[in-house]
Amino acid sequence: MAGLLSTLLGLTVLIGWYTHNEALLHIVPSFVAMAYNTSLGFFLCGLGLTASALSAARLVRGAALVSALLAGMLGLLTLAEYAFHADFGIDQLLMHSYTRASVTHPGRMAMSTALSFVLTGLPLAAGQIRRFTGRPSLIALAGSLVFMLGLIGLSGYFTGIVRSYAWGQLTRMAVHTASGFLVLGVGLILLAWHEEAAAGRTGRRWLPLFVGVGASAAALCLWQALAVEQGAQLAALRHLEAQDAGMPLQSLTAVQEALPKAALLGGLFLAALLSGSVFLAQTARRQAAALKAAQDSLEVRVVARTEELAEANAALHALAGWQRGFLRDVLASVTEGKLHLCDTEGDLPPRHGSLWGTPLYLHADTGLSALRRRATEAAETAHFSPERIADLITAVNEAGMNAIVHAGAGTVHVSLDAVAGLVQVWVEDTGSGITMENLPRATLSRGFTTAGTLGHGLKLMLQTTDRLWLLTGPTGTTVVLEQDRTPPPPLWAAP
Repeated sequence: MAGLLSTLLGLTVLIGWYTHNEALLHIVPSFVAMAYNTSLGFFLCGLGLTASALSAARLVRGAALVSALLAGMLGLLTLAEYAFHADFGIDQLLMHSYTRASVTHPGRMAMSTALSFVLTGLPLAAGQIRRFTGRPSLIALAGSLVFMLGLIGLSGYFTGIVRSYAWGQLTRMAVHTASGFLVLGVGLILLAWHEEAAAGRTGRRWLPLFVGVGASAAALCLWQALAVEQGAQLAALRHLEAQDAGMPLQSLTAVQEALPKAALLGGLFLAALLSGSVFLAQTARRQAAALKAAQDSLEVRVVARTEELAEANAALHALAGWQRGFLRDVLASVTEGKLHLCDTEGDLPPRHGSLWGTPLYLHADTGLSALRRRATEAAETAHFSPERIADLITAVNEAGMNAIVHAGAGTVHVSLDAVAGLVQVWVEDTGSGITMENLPRATLSRGFTTAGTLGHGLKLMLQTTDRLWLLTGPTGTTVVLEQDRTPPPPLWAAP
């Protein structure tokens, strides 16, 4: 939009030059006319800005480069004319200047106007170079300066301060020229903003500079207004001092002279302070964004790591389950089906018959003799042979002894199914149990013992009982022994 407005402004004034329309050249008859080259510069800058913003096609960007370069070179040659007091013949090359109001050089644009075109055209041309990564910052800086020059020039027309739009006795800046540079400055800043947004950058590093330049422009406008006002007051004071030599006005005059300078210095200081505040705010925002990004990244990594650990734990659990199942099958095969390794309480056998007496509590010095008597009575009631009774007593004695030795205590339940001729003994403790790596040696090796295992007793129990269920873990061990009245046939002989 800013590019289109600049193009329209330049085209309108060009038409005014060709049609001799003074209203388009001056706006107000007492104001300075916009030079022909100035209107041409606005037309070229508008085309360059519009082409830069609308398309990334090579042809369009080429047109933007040519337009911006022509406008920048036009301003640069005009500045050279002022600097070297020369006339390169460009001022009236395309149009004879028929209006000379407030003009020191016919057809020549004001020096501030030429500087503004240099600040607009050359950065726009540099912005067409894709490899130039700093083009958004350069364009934003140029836009800030152009906006400041336009604001200072325009403020002079509203405040009546001629020095705002005229440098010395040189050609002055027209009112619509100043307005056009305000539009171009805003357009350049928006272009820089758009390019950084397209590049994915959230922070605008040039924003503190723009704020500082804008605040400095306001300080300069205030200084100029105060300077004019104080100049009038100083002239009145000197007039009074000339009329009355005894009037003490020297100190008052010094204060009046120092006031505009103090206002300028204070305004520039505030501009620097404001720019620094914006910079610090941006820095804090970038740091907060970086911290948030790091936190998000850490959270993502933690979630991913947690998932990996969960998968690893699941794999280890599955592997442990497979190992335990494999071990259960191997031990069952090696013990000819006698040993049943259980994973949960649901794998334990149902309680057969009826409870023979009350539960027995085993301790270091009591319980084992009562356990042997209880098991003997149950076996005799079921008419076990002396050999079967002796085997049962050996097995339950080893189970009880291991509960006392490795857990410190235990609980025993003896059940009898007289009809089926079956004695079932449950021995439970709250010890640390048998670890997975110790199970094979504990069940198959005579004499093996270590804290938390059944050691020597488990091997002997398997030799003297018909069936044995083992549920063991870190919270305790349960051993279930079953003895039939008649020895069961070997596994290989079962039908």
